[in-house]
Amino acid sequence: MKKTATLDQEAYSSRSAAPSYSYSQALDLLVRLPNDNVKRVRDCTVDDMRSLVEACVPTARDPKRCQDSLEDIDYRDPLSKWYTVLELKLAGASLPLIEGKMSG
Repeated sequence: MKKTATLDQEAYSSRSAAPSYSYSQALDLLVRLPNDNVKRVRDCTVDDMRSLVEACVPTARDPKRCQDSLEDIDYRDPLSKWYTVLELKLAGASLPLIEGKMSG
């Protein structure tokens, strides 16, 4: 069974340690996927999110811990996409962000 992500604010040692992307900000981020497509996080398919995570996890400070935190996430759920972005950022992973706006 896939798990739906939840963010426990108390898991962070202080408010300043918590990731800085709001729900909308995270879903509106433009990312370059491993196949070179550019999409907003909100528009990523399940396969897009899996490939993004596969590409980002090895760049985390502790890849094993990062991978474990993202195991069995249901990427159909926008909340889970937000959680994934926050976890990757918190883990120090490199996100392939694109500057600017996407038309459409």
